[in-house]
Amino acid sequence: MIPEEVDAALDTCMSSDLKDRAFDLLPYINSSALSVPSHFSIQRAYTLFRTMGLRSMTVVNTSNEVVGIITRKDLMDFKLHDVIHPHGDGHDGHDGHDNHHVTSA
Repeated sequence: MIPEEVDAALDTCMSSDLKDRAFDLLPYINSSALSVPSHFSIQRAYTLFRTMGLRSMTVVNTSNEVVGIITRKDLMDFKLHDVIHPHGDGHDGHDGHDNHHVTSA
């Protein structure tokens, strides 16, 4: 289902025969893009972003279906917490990284 705003924009810039036509996007797909499971550690995701220079990463479920996308901006708050609380969050004496996962409950 195409949102009304997108549909209206397509109407103004495309003729009706192009709007309803299927396009092969396979030549433009990055088939080697990195994906992580939804239970992946945030610390590890952050490390991948830093070491590989990623802009985004796909999150998949156990059936390898896309359930989300992580961007650099998503992980900025995570690292900021580490700078403010370098010895963990102060609640349980642990750094908590292994308890933080890519998706929320």
